Amino acid sequence: ELPSKTITDIPCQLSKEQILLYEDILKASGTKDALEQVENALLEEGVSNGAVPKIGSDILKSLLQLRLICTHPLLHMASHKSDSVRSFSRLDCSGKLVALNDLLRHSGIAETDMCAADNDDSGFMLPDENFDGDYDIMDDHQTAQNGDNAQRIASKCLIFAQFTQSLDIVEEYLFEPHIPSLQYLRLDGKVPPDNRHSIVEQFNTD
Repeated sequence: ELPSKTITDIPCQLSKEQILLYEDILKASGTKDALEQVENALLEEGVSNGAVPKIGSDILKSLLQLRLICTHPLLHMASHKSDSVRSFSRLDCSGKLVALNDLLRHSGIAETDMCAADNDDSGFMLPDENFDGDYDIMDDHQTAQNGDNAQRIASKCLIFAQFTQSLDIVEEYLFEPHIPSLQYLRLDGKVPPDNRHSIVEQFNTD
C-alpha cells in the first residue's frame, strides 16, 4: 500500500572550512598510511569474493575523522571550545546543513520567510533557478485554495543521522536560529524505551 519510492541523490559541496580541515587530516602521516592500508587490503582480498579486509582500529579512527568533517567541522573537534564554536557556527560551514536547509524550505516543511539569523551572509538559500521539480513535493492534493491565496498543507519528513552529535548540530545551528517556528520531535538513544512509542504515535497523528 506504500507509494512508489523515489531516491534522489543530492551532492553536497564541502565548505571552505571543511576543505581545509579535510586536507589537514589527509596530510597527516597516520591518515596516509591508513588509506594506503585500506586500498592494499581491498586489492589483496578483493571485494568480489565476499572477503572482508582486516583493518585495524587506528585506521578506522582516521577514516571516521574524515567522515565527521564531511558532516560538520564541529564533529571533528575534540572539544567544543568557545572560539571553535564561534568559528563554525554559521550555517554555510557545512555543505550537508545547507542542503538540508534548502530541502526543508523548498518542500514547504519550513517557512520560506527569513529570520534574524539569516542575515549572517551564509547564503543559506540557493536561487530558485538552481532547483527543479524534484525538490518541490507540493502538488494539487497538497494545496488548499483560500481565495486568491494558496496555502500549503503541512508535510512531514524524517531526518536520520549516524551520530547523536549530528542531531545536536542540526538543532543548534539550523532549527533554532534559522527555522525557529519548525515543529519537530527527536528520537534517539537517550529517549527511554517506554517513551519511544508515544513519540512515534505523536509524529504519525499530530
